[in-house]
Amino acid sequence: MTEKVLIARQPTQASGKYLGILTLNREKSLNSLDIDTVQALYQQLKHWQSDEDTVAVVIRGTSARAFCAGADLRALYDSMQAHEPGAAVWDNNYARGLFVQEYELDYLIHTYEKPIIAVGFGVLMGGGVGLFSGASHRLVNPQTRFAMPEVVIGLFPDVAGSWMFAHLPAGIAHTLAMTGAHINGADVYYLGLADYLFDDSVTADDIEQALMAADWHGCPYAAASAVLAPIHQEGLTKLGVLVPHYDYLRTLGTRPAFAELCQQFLDWGQEASRDDSALDPWLQRTGAQFANACPMSVRLSYELLSFQRHHSLAQAFQTDFNIAMHCVASGDFQEGIRALLIDKDQQPRWRHTQPLAVTMDEVRAFLQPVQPQGQAHPLAHLGQERSS
Repeated sequence: MTEKVLIARQPTQASGKYLGILTLNREKSLNSLDIDTVQALYQQLKHWQSDEDTVAVVIRGTSARAFCAGADLRALYDSMQAHEPGAAVWDNNYARGLFVQEYELDYLIHTYEKPIIAVGFGVLMGGGVGLFSGASHRLVNPQTRFAMPEVVIGLFPDVAGSWMFAHLPAGIAHTLAMTGAHINGADVYYLGLADYLFDDSVTADDIEQALMAADWHGCPYAAASAVLAPIHQEGLTKLGVLVPHYDYLRTLGTRPAFAELCQQFLDWGQEASRDDSALDPWLQRTGAQFANACPMSVRLSYELLSFQRHHSLAQAFQTDFNIAMHCVASGDFQEGIRALLIDKDQQPRWRHTQPLAVTMDEVRAFLQPVQPQGQAHPLAHLGQERSS
């Protein structure tokens, strides 16, 4: 069986110091995350964090095609299919285990005590963003394809995605969260969601070799930055697809009423059907994707931008777990995966006909805890280790 994560420990120029390298190795599925992959990453990161001779860690994909496309949706779908109708949300053991362990992994990356260099080249979506966003050194190039497209499958920007977007300017945040818009690496850097932007000619292997040749005797964060800064090319932001619309999208944040935003996004999509439309193609594609999104997911994504903004990172992951489990049980998530990956008819039958039909009572229900009464939240420990 092919290893899902390739683990290597390479010597550096500093005597006795090593660079840990974790390579996601599920290329056929764009390095999607299943429980085995998540466990392997978590266990190795924990080991290297306590190993004094490992100075930093690189996380990358096995090729430039993808960093990570997100969770293994087929495995989640199978767990929902096997879940008994009417059974408690908590009783989907696979989904519960995946979300708990995935969010623990993401939180570990955010709070890691050594540099993590995440090479986000290629597809970088969903759960892949969870691996990427907490790294100390986040690398992209113009071929990076970044999105939190969960609204199109009946989920929401989890892995603290809503928390991350909530710290962007309103309008930008609403567009990315509510439409699942696809942007490239130049946009990701421009928005502050990445730290370094490289030309396509720079490969993950090049970065590995440069880091191995670095002097790691001093501050490891400074050592990593000293390697990456000279090959960073800020001028490549001109290649962004969102960048030209940045000011326009920010103006959407001056009137962020839910109904108005939904209508604006729908208007973009309607322009896509016109041969004589002068609207930018990226806005058209974004609007067309919004028109097919799950109404419940759209409303959740909108409300979470306000709800998560003042939460701690630990609280954000705890909230995401509750909502994700409710999504697993609600039917829309299962239907979205069916339409996208199983039957591939691209015709999901959502429970609501439009986002405005979703009530606030329904949103509040998704925020409710799912663990059995009297039992602690499975992620209650996040943050406690660092404060104790």
